[in-house]
Amino acid sequence: MLTPSFEVAQDSLYIVLTIQCPYIKAQDVEIYIDGTEFKFHGKPYFLSLSFPGELVDDARAKAVYDVDAGVVTIRVPKKNQNEHFPDLGMLTKLLSGRKTAAEVSQAATKSLLEVISESRNPSGEAEEVELAPEDGHEWSFEQQLPSEAVEVLQTSVKYGFASKYSCVFSKLKGDIPDIIDVPEPDKMKEQERRMSRIANEDNCFSPDHYLADLMENEYLHEVILKYKPAWKEISKEWEKERKKCEQEELSSTCSAIVRETPTLAEANETIIPFNRKEKDILKNLPKREYLLSKEMEHSIVLGLVDIICAYVYNHITTEGENSVESAWTVCKLSSTLSWLEVWKTTVKEVVLCSLRRMLCFPLFRNWLLCEKVVKELKDIFKLGRLMLLKCLIEVYHLLVQTDPYYVLADLYLRDYCIWVQHASAETIQNISKEMETLPVSKGDVGWDLEELEVAAKLVAGEESL
Repeated sequence: MLTPSFEVAQDSLYIVLTIQCPYIKAQDVEIYIDGTEFKFHGKPYFLSLSFPGELVDDARAKAVYDVDAGVVTIRVPKKNQNEHFPDLGMLTKLLSGRKTAAEVSQAATKSLLEVISESRNPSGEAEEVELAPEDGHEWSFEQQLPSEAVEVLQTSVKYGFASKYSCVFSKLKGDIPDIIDVPEPDKMKEQERRMSRIANEDNCFSPDHYLADLMENEYLHEVILKYKPAWKEISKEWEKERKKCEQEELSSTCSAIVRETPTLAEANETIIPFNRKEKDILKNLPKREYLLSKEMEHSIVLGLVDIICAYVYNHITTEGENSVESAWTVCKLSSTLSWLEVWKTTVKEVVLCSLRRMLCFPLFRNWLLCEKVVKELKDIFKLGRLMLLKCLIEVYHLLVQTDPYYVLADLYLRDYCIWVQHASAETIQNISKEMETLPVSKGDVGWDLEELEVAAKLVAGEESL
C-alpha cells in the first residue's frame, strides 16, 4: 500500500483532510473514524492517522472526490467544538500513532527506544512475557567470560543522534576526510575529539582574513548584512496574532489556544506553511519514538542549537538560495556534524563554538555577521517547533542530495526531524528564553579580536594621512 500525500487543517468545528490519491475509484473508498483514530483506504492508497483530540462519525462528516485533480477532501467533525488540535503540521507524528499513559510511564525508566514494530494480542493490549516458575527449574548453567568481540562492541566509540551509532566510518575510510574533520572517528573518544577540535580552530583562525572582511568586503556589508530572511515575515505574523489576542482580551477561542500551546505560532499552523516537498519528506520519515534520559535530551537540544546556528549562517550568506557549497558550509560550521560533538555544556558555550567556526572556515568571517546569526537564531527558536522542523527538513534534504554528506543525514538529521515533532514545546521554549539573555562578546572567542581591530584601524588611519 502507498501512503498518499496529505494535508490537515482545522477550524472550530471540523478537521479537514486533503488527500492526494489520483486514479482511485470513488465507490471503493473506505473511511474509518473511531475516537482519535482516522483511516482512509482507496486502492492502492492507505492512510492511518492518530489525532490529539477525538472525532465523531455522524451525518455532518463529508467526503468529496475531485476526479480532475485526483484529490479527496474529507471534513470530519470534532467531538468537542472549539477544541484546538495541536501539532497538525507534524505529519510524521500524526502517522506514528498515540501512546497510552501506561506506555509513557514505562518509557520514563528507559534511556532510548526506537520502535520498529509492536506485537499485540487480538484484544489490542500489549502482550506480557511470563517467567517460568522456579519449582523444578534448573538454574545452574556453565558460564564463560565474554568474548573479546563482545567487549569491543560494548566499549566502541558512540556518535550520531543520541549517541546510538558506532563503527559507521570504518567502512568509509577513504571518504572520511571529505565528510568530517575527525581523523579516526571510530577510535577517538569524546574528550579527544573536543580537544582536537579546539586546537584545529585555533590553528585555522586567520587574522588577515578577519581584518580583510572587516575593512574591505563591500558585498558583505552592503548585501549580506542587510539581508532579511523569510522567517522575518513569519515573526511579524506571530506578533500580529499575539497582539490580536491581547486586544480581544483573550476571547474563549484565543484563551484555549494560549493555554494549550506555549507559542501562538504553533497554535496557528497557517503562519508556518510547509510546501509539497517538505510534506513528502515528513510523510516518508520512519515512525520512531525516542525515550531519553534528561542528560541525553539536554545534549540533543544543544546539538539542535548548533545545527540551526550553522543553518542560519548558510541561509543568510546565500540569501536564502542554497549553493553547491551549502552542504559543506552547514557541516563545517556545526561541530555536531563535523566533529561528532556530544554536548554536555551550556547554550552559551555551544553558540560560542559556532561563532569561532564562523570566524575560521567560511568565505565571510565577520563579527557583525556573527551577531546577525545569533539574532536570527533567537527568532527561529522563539517561533517554536514548527519553524525548527522546517529548518531541519531543509538541512536534511540538502545533505541527502549531496555526496558524501548523506552519511550525516542518516546519522543525525533524519532523527532530528522525527524527534523535534515529539519534543515538548516547553523544552524549546526554555531554550528560547535562555537565548534571549545570552551575553556574547568578542572577548569570549579567545582570539583578541578587539585588539586586532584597533591595530588595523590605526594602520588604516596612518595610511590615509
